[in-house]
Amino acid sequence: MRFKIAVVAVLVTLVVVLALALAARPKVEQVTARVTISEDGAALYAVYCASCHGAQGRGDGKAVPYLRLAVPDLTGIADRAGKFDSEAVLQKIIGEDRPAYHEMPGWGTVFASAYATPERERVALNNLVRHLEAMQAAR
Repeated sequence: MRFKIAVVAVLVTLVVVLALALAARPKVEQVTARVTISEDGAALYAVYCASCHGAQGRGDGKAVPYLRLAVPDLTGIADRAGKFDSEAVLQKIIGEDRPAYHEMPGWGTVFASAYATPERERVALNNLVRHLEAMQAAR
């Protein structure tokens, strides 16, 4: 009988803890996804990056409370890597240099489907990378 009471007590405690944890989670606002076709690096950053990385790239975007992993400060890419490697940054954006558990989406398929030609896609991505490179000086 004592064992049954202990089991019930543990189960009730787990249910209460789970209910409190779910109640404490921030509410997620549903928004309609949109694809932005632009060749302006700053405009692309504002649409695809700022929600997580923040307007200034410091890792303080509005989505941060909803993420499990820390969002990197993009103004420190060159400091962390020893230099700003445009090709490595591009690979991270399109998703080729990312572990499977990572929360950042690979944007390669989004850009590939948004632009009429691979050349226009590459121009847009290169301008986004240049915008990120300019953020290094703002540090």
